[in-house]
Amino acid sequence: MGEVSGLELKDKMFDKAGSVIIWLLAVFPLGIAVVKSWASASFVIIALGCVFLIRRKKAIPSTVLLRGFKLGLLLLLVATLLSWVHVDDFSYSRVRFEKIATLNVAFLLIPGFLRLPGEWYRKLWWGFVCSGPLMLVVAMHAVWIRHLPRAQGYYHPIIFGDLAMYVALILLGGLVSGMVGKGNCKEPWLVVASMVSAFVAATLSQTRGAWAAFPLVMFLLLWLYRRKLKLRMLVVAGGVFLVVVLGLPQLFPQSIGRQAERTLQSVESYLDGSQPNTSLGQRFMLWEIAFDVWKHHPLVGTGLGDFPLEVESRMRSGETELDYAWTHAHSIFAEALAVMGGLGLVTMLLAVFYFPFRFFVKGFNLLAESGGIERFVPVAGLITVVAFFAFGLSEAWLARSVFVHSYLIFLSVFIAATLLLLEQQQTTTDGEDPR
Repeated sequence: MGEVSGLELKDKMFDKAGSVIIWLLAVFPLGIAVVKSWASASFVIIALGCVFLIRRKKAIPSTVLLRGFKLGLLLLLVATLLSWVHVDDFSYSRVRFEKIATLNVAFLLIPGFLRLPGEWYRKLWWGFVCSGPLMLVVAMHAVWIRHLPRAQGYYHPIIFGDLAMYVALILLGGLVSGMVGKGNCKEPWLVVASMVSAFVAATLSQTRGAWAAFPLVMFLLLWLYRRKLKLRMLVVAGGVFLVVVLGLPQLFPQSIGRQAERTLQSVESYLDGSQPNTSLGQRFMLWEIAFDVWKHHPLVGTGLGDFPLEVESRMRSGETELDYAWTHAHSIFAEALAVMGGLGLVTMLLAVFYFPFRFFVKGFNLLAESGGIERFVPVAGLITVVAFFAFGLSEAWLARSVFVHSYLIFLSVFIAATLLLLEQQQTTTDGEDPR
């Protein structure tokens, strides 16, 4: 009797812990770029909750691609440690190592999420729907009340702009995947309004790198649905394209026009050498330095955390016209090549992007005949991978905790949800009457 009551008590504790995690996931998109330490604090609480949940006995679905993802993360950790052969600044290297090592928390998050009760992942969709208007309010307050040149939340405009664009693209993926109707959201205008709000917030941040994700995700969606292009999808895609490409410049001519003009001037000034230290010019010089560092340390790099020393050395010797000693290369790819060498770049590409991308493509193909949430979850996972890949082209987001925690939470959620949906599909198929 006591044993039974003890098991019931333990089940209740598991259920309460699961409820806390579900609600934290639901509100997670709301504060990631707006509230100080929101992403980090939520990440720690969710991870600790998952540590408790994995004690709950349950058969966990897995795939070869998921095991490849875990192996890739471990290999990335090994490549990071090998780069220490050449490290000089161990203090900063330790800080950067902690962020890379954090990616391995996926080993806790995914099993923990798989033990959550019910269709918990549906609540995250509503978190995205609510976050669009919130980001717009924050952006308008920053630009029109605080009179800042660029919209931002608590963090840098680049962080705010990238995450606002990510929210907009997730909502776009939901519209195309049928998350409107069928018990998901009966008011399409609500999703459209939230998506447009997030696009406007990203526009007011004047973050150029965020807009690299837009065409890539549009191409991704057209590729995924190339065999099922319906009039509704074409109307949605065409409408979004017209609003973003033609509508936003008309609504915000100063923000978009001024940024476009600055971009062209930056490129021209860098090419003719008249003013190399513009925003884009500094990025180009940082990438040149990263490539030069890689040529001297092609296999394991100069050492994680030593990129600032390489920049300062070249500034003192006059090898570069850069006038500011950046602590990163403004690109996760250029920096990985410089500090972890070819080995680090390859393992990062495999672990952070390739294996998750392949997993979600397989999940989409298996769930493509379904509708609503079943189709949306793997699409959202693919959008997450592609968007953060695009952000990484011009931003070293692996050096920023808010980016690392956000990517890891969203990626783990969509991986776990895809596994659960595939398991449900298999159970339904096995239970069908063969007659």
